[in-house]
Amino acid sequence: MPFIPKRAKTTNSKPGDEHEPIIISDDSPPYQPPEDESNYIDLESLPKEKFKSKTSYRVIQKVNLKNLSSESADFLNKAKVKVSPESKTLSDITGLKDSLMEYPESRVFLVGGNKGSKEEDIITFDKILRCKSGVLPYRAAITTYALDFDWLRKKLGNDLNLCICFNQNFKDGINPGAYQVDPKTVFVVPSRMISTYSSYHPKMMLLWYKNFVRLVIGSGNMTGFDWENIQNSVFVQDFKLLSEPDSKDVHVRKQLEDLLTKSEFPKQVIDTLKYVDFDSFKHKLVVSIPGHYPKASEDEYGYQSLKRGVDSIEKIKGLDIAELYYQCSSLGRLNGAWLNQFSSNFGSNCETKILFPTLQQVKDSVNGTEGAGTVILNYNAFHSKYFPKSVLHKSEFTVKGLLSHSKILFSKYKDSSNGWMYLGSHNFTKSAWGNFNNDVFTVLNYEIGVLLECNYLNNSIQIPSITDGKDSSYTAPLPFKLNWERYGGKESPWLLSL
Repeated sequence: MPFIPKRAKTTNSKPGDEHEPIIISDDSPPYQPPEDESNYIDLESLPKEKFKSKTSYRVIQKVNLKNLSSESADFLNKAKVKVSPESKTLSDITGLKDSLMEYPESRVFLVGGNKGSKEEDIITFDKILRCKSGVLPYRAAITTYALDFDWLRKKLGNDLNLCICFNQNFKDGINPGAYQVDPKTVFVVPSRMISTYSSYHPKMMLLWYKNFVRLVIGSGNMTGFDWENIQNSVFVQDFKLLSEPDSKDVHVRKQLEDLLTKSEFPKQVIDTLKYVDFDSFKHKLVVSIPGHYPKASEDEYGYQSLKRGVDSIEKIKGLDIAELYYQCSSLGRLNGAWLNQFSSNFGSNCETKILFPTLQQVKDSVNGTEGAGTVILNYNAFHSKYFPKSVLHKSEFTVKGLLSHSKILFSKYKDSSNGWMYLGSHNFTKSAWGNFNNDVFTVLNYEIGVLLECNYLNNSIQIPSITDGKDSSYTAPLPFKLNWERYGGKESPWLLSL
């Protein structure tokens, strides 16, 4: 049977605190399932999202230890980058002289639906994993909301050392922290879930190769459905590994360390980020972490994190924003007051447009209504008198009949082609972006995304890049066309009764 180990009791246990953290040190022996099954939690106790069709299920699968590698290598032993003082570069240790980096400059891709889009705009999960010459990563740290473990492990292979954190709601009161479920796999239980409405929702991968790390941020979960049956967006960039820890105060590293630390990733995993050269990251990370933050707090999460990034873009300083465009897969209990609170961060008199599929578009989609369980607008929320129905828009899908699970926000400014675009895991909800109430800013979800500068040219979004040392740009691949229209008089959005 599949099991997750419970945490061992310690002499410091407090009343009501049944399980204290497991301490997995560098010299911990590899995990072996014991004969006594009473100290383990069956993965089937994990929650399953209830949707109508098997094609739309995103279920946490059982772990079958017999199908996993039995090698004795321990993830946490390997997680720490060990470099001898004599080494000049990390590649000297591995014997790999030439870099296998494929994306030294960042790139945005679409996921899913390889028909109907330009070939260079589409990337598959297998393509993300394999660098030049087809080399696979040997270690990965992953965050996700939903997890199909059997699918993921098959994609990664049995030899890769995996540390993964995903959304959980254990009935047995399992504590936050790292749980080693086999010699190659560590499951992480996140902390600081401050509400029953909180979710662990970031979609990120850190993939270690012999002399570089690949950062992947997107909207797709670690399930076959999200990567094969619906469109998602993804940001990819490769970074060189250093031979010594980087002592510079790099904001992107601090944000990643903050997210992983508060997610309860082991310290050994977090410490590896000190060996990553993030100097080539020219964008802004946008992070949400659950908490109640006073108005004067130095912590910047949710839309305050986005605002900080937008305010730092020199090309738009002094410009008047005209419109915000948002395409996402969930709107929560959207109301006009919060919509105004969000949009006012980026300028006054800003019109906000939201792209959400109509009922007819969902019926006509490839998977039909039974495959739209991850595109969520609650029936009661929409019919509330506070829901701003006038902001809803429709557009053609880039791939005909393929719904989008992406979360993309972009701006347009008056009398300028300059702007910005966000993509990541944030839906347009209070839980994801945060909400001010009585001078306290409350964020409920864990989220991550990336903010990119962009320009508008010939009804397309252009993202600046550097090719062969020269400034250039490429057209941002989008899961929708830019000809947004308001709903017609008799049209209604796709609604779920939850």
